[in-house]
Amino acid sequence: MLKKLAVIGFGSTMLGIGVNGFILPFHLMNGGMFGISILFNYLWHFSIGLTFVFLNIPVYLLAYKSDYNYFFYGLVGAIFSGSMIEILAPLKDVFHLPIISSVIIGGIIVGIGVGTMLRNQISPGGMDLLALLLAKWTKINVGIIA
Repeated sequence: MLKKLAVIGFGSTMLGIGVNGFILPFHLMNGGMFGISILFNYLWHFSIGLTFVFLNIPVYLLAYKSDYNYFFYGLVGAIFSGSMIEILAPLKDVFHLPIISSVIIGGIIVGIGVGTMLRNQISPGGMDLLALLLAKWTKINVGIIA
């Protein structure tokens, strides 16, 4: 369990850095539930982390009925990820790169965070949690589904 919490901490920190340092400064989008949360932030100034957790409630309910471990670690992953996005918000003004560099670096950093979690059967929630569940049910690699 300690290893999984360390993976969640690392992955969530990478998400927070990627989103705040490279995605948000240029008003870029991300996919899935994070993308919807970012869109709500751009339109109505909703908290990205809190919106992300609330948007995931239906996914958590499905995971709770299907696999308690995926539910538990998905919920912890979403709360940590949402918190790190909020805690690392000051990074929005730190990096001053051209937009294409910001897209590439932000995508790599977010990908490392999510990929590390998925490799350890953990998700930050959203579509990644659905991908883990589908991979379990179909025996298809989660990397192909996600």
